[in-house]
Amino acid sequence: MSYVLQVLQTDLRKKLLGVQKLQDQASANLQDFLSQRKQLQDYITQMFLWLKGMEDPLMSSPSGSAPEDICRVKEVQKELQTQQGGLDASREALNSLCRKFPSQELADLGSDLTELIKTFESLNQLSARTLGGLQTHLQTHFTDLVQEFHRWLLEQKEIVKECSDRSGDTNIVERKLQKLKGAMQRVGRGSSASRRCVRRGSSCSSTSQRAARARCSSSSPLCSWTGTASWRHAGRTSRPWRTDTRCCAGWRPV
Repeated sequence: MSYVLQVLQTDLRKKLLGVQKLQDQASANLQDFLSQRKQLQDYITQMFLWLKGMEDPLMSSPSGSAPEDICRVKEVQKELQTQQGGLDASREALNSLCRKFPSQELADLGSDLTELIKTFESLNQLSARTLGGLQTHLQTHFTDLVQEFHRWLLEQKEIVKECSDRSGDTNIVERKLQKLKGAMQRVGRGSSASRRCVRRGSSCSSTSQRAARARCSSSSPLCSWTGTASWRHAGRTSRPWRTDTRCCAGWRPV
């Protein structure tokens, strides 16, 4: 009887050990799920706030043609481009999480990520429209200045050409002399128009040069996101969204 009890006790210990291992594994899986889900939630929340911060200067952008406004919009565009890698990484991470832990919670998280990507794309389109409008306004203003200078120059050329003929009586010569004096008095106007053309042309040139030197802000959500070793996707190019909809039925691609 004692032998039977020992066998039963040994078997029971093995079973308890197996249950303990399963419990430990389940606990580890749960912690992994909660950790990755929180990282995704934090990223999405931070990105929404960051995009809002990028949207405000675009919405309040003046309708003028200041080169500084164009540079600011180009810098926003550059910042947006740097976030594409973070969005790709978040899609990959959520797909992987859905395959391991299919749940409604992740489906809801997928809906939030879908909304984030829609907001991101809308902001990209807004920045493109804003930049196009500012560049058109700047080019139009520059063209108007050049045309104004050309009109002044043509007027003076016509006067000089007309007055270069010295023939005629005293009255005719006097009138020609007065025209030449008037042309000389308008030289300042032409010089001013010429300087405005040069300044605006220099602004157009320096705008692209300053934008080329723009750098991504280190405080963007991408920095903390790509810093997570388990989800690092350095150098990855953007790809179409391929979501495992069998795991997260509520999450649909944009």
